[in-house]
Amino acid sequence: MLLLGFLLSLAAGSGTDVVVPGYRPRAAPSRACTTALVTAPGFPKLKQTFSGRKILDLQFQSAAHRSVEGAHTLHFRVFTPRGHLYQDISVRFSVEPRGGTTRASAGAPRRSPISARLPVAGTSITNSSLYGKWRVVPYLDDSMKPCAAATTFKIKP
Repeated sequence: MLLLGFLLSLAAGSGTDVVVPGYRPRAAPSRACTTALVTAPGFPKLKQTFSGRKILDLQFQSAAHRSVEGAHTLHFRVFTPRGHLYQDISVRFSVEPRGGTTRASAGAPRRSPISARLPVAGTSITNSSLYGKWRVVPYLDDSMKPCAAATTFKIKP
């Protein structure tokens, strides 16, 4: 342990990056899209806890920021309660360029919704009792950095 501390302080002073196995820093979102809204068809929109017995699927919805134009792919990366990637749902979309900006819309995200569905009933979520706190993170195109903050939601039995 003493040796590890010495090596870390030596590397910190030399300007060399220290690689720690298993550590993956979370990148700050780029704000190119809005945080994903998680809903279940037929249930209240503000609910963040869903019963695996009562819902068929979940819907994720986001929107591209007004600065995003052209053809893109939005990835909804869904992580299990244990932090494993469960599914990467890709949605292709295209945004027409705008002619000008108004003062009211200058800093606002575009409101063209981009949505995807995650089946729940009859999947490994219910069959393998993958209940708990899930996370969905939106990524734009092939970026390694999320385009918005993660959204957490719970799936219970």
